Amino acid sequence: MEFGTLDGILGCVVVGLGCTLMPICVLNNSQYRDERLTEKIAVHLAYVPIVMDWHRDTLPLNALDTSMESVLDRVRRITP
Repeated sequence: MEFGTLDGILGCVVVGLGCTLMPICVLNNSQYRDERLTEKIAVHLAYVPIVMDWHRDTLPLNALDTSMESVLDRVRRITP
C-alpha cells in the first residue's frame, strides 16, 4: 500500500496490516513505540538509520521474511 503520511503508515503497522521501512527517528517519536518490533538495517545500506518495523503480535510469516530479504537485496544492489 502507499500512503501520504508517516502516521498513516504507522497506523496500519500498529493494527497488523503490514510492515514498513522507516527512519528510526520517526519511530522513536511515535506514540506506538511499545506496540512494534524493529530490525535495524545495516549502516552501510542506508544513508540515515532505517529499520524494518512491524506489529509485535504479528505471527511469523514467510511473506515478511521474503519482503525483508527482497528490500535488503535491492538496497545492496544500489548502495555503492
